[in-house]
Amino acid sequence: GGTQRRILFPIYSGMTYVSGFYTGFTPKISSDRALLVIERVSNGIWRLLNNGGKEFRVYAIDALGAFADASFDFHADGRMTKAFEGWIRLAEVQAPEDREILDFHAAAVLVDWQLEVEQDGIIRYSFTKQAAV
Repeated sequence: GGTQRRILFPIYSGMTYVSGFYTGFTPKISSDRALLVIERVSNGIWRLLNNGGKEFRVYAIDALGAFADASFDFHADGRMTKAFEGWIRLAEVQAPEDREILDFHAAAVLVDWQLEVEQDGIIRYSFTKQAAV
């Protein structure tokens, strides 16, 4: 039968965040590496560490572009505590100063882009994002 469940994954070369828009699911983060830590940093933001020594930021952003409230969290196995509708985003923290920058821009989800070539040969990219930051 039909289902209203789906995940939309926009893929762009060089993207900092891996993003999926979840509808009708309880998200689960998994990895080839063991998840050692998933801890809440603030509403809608978590710190994830794996056994490969990598740190990631995990974001839950609702359909209106706001960070998920305190009622959402993740179990130790990477499964969210309840169904979520919105963006789940992951980004690797490569240096400690990345955390603040990644957190600030997490709500700006790239959903489309256009390439425009003007008559004088100037190339212009036009990006569309879901939330304003």
